[in-house]
Amino acid sequence: MLSLRAPPRTLSPSPWRRRGRLDGFAAPRCVSAAPPATTLETATARPAGVSFPILVNGCTGKMGVSVAEAATSRGLHLVPVSFSSRENLDKTIQIGDIDVEIYGPSAREDVLSSVIDEFPDVIVVDYTAPNSVNSNAELYCKLGVPFVMGTTGGDQQLLYKSVQDSNNYALISPQMGKQVRRKSTVKFNK
Repeated sequence: MLSLRAPPRTLSPSPWRRRGRLDGFAAPRCVSAAPPATTLETATARPAGVSFPILVNGCTGKMGVSVAEAATSRGLHLVPVSFSSRENLDKTIQIGDIDVEIYGPSAREDVLSSVIDEFPDVIVVDYTAPNSVNSNAELYCKLGVPFVMGTTGGDQQLLYKSVQDSNNYALISPQMGKQVRRKSTVKFNK
């Protein structure tokens, strides 16, 4: 079961603090009953004991690597496996001080099942390839693992239907790349 402490009440300095808006969209708000932090260091520090396993699929691409590096730098437990859309890819990459083993599509169900056995609270973040979107989402739903789909492509209607039919937790937001500056479609179910 995933549990996170409430974030500090003090917001970190952000461009939207001045105007309350970011590029015409409402700014995200973070409110808590916790007392305000006294310094910037305590406002941005990760609360002690808040960590959960995260599996980033697509660590062979820019976004996958960026997300995996950000997760490890924030103290999340990076599961040392990832999927690729290419077969016969016996490769290991280095993310921080973690060796991440890359698996092809044919091994993903066995690998993900063993990951779930070892890390029952794992959350999957998917940045694979457009042709893998639907098959990966169906696998995540079949195994009941919550996931974030940041990969653009695939059949979006089928993707939403898979998540709804499975009653699985999912955040579907294609176009999460750093360069994209438009409002993305977000789907959260359960």
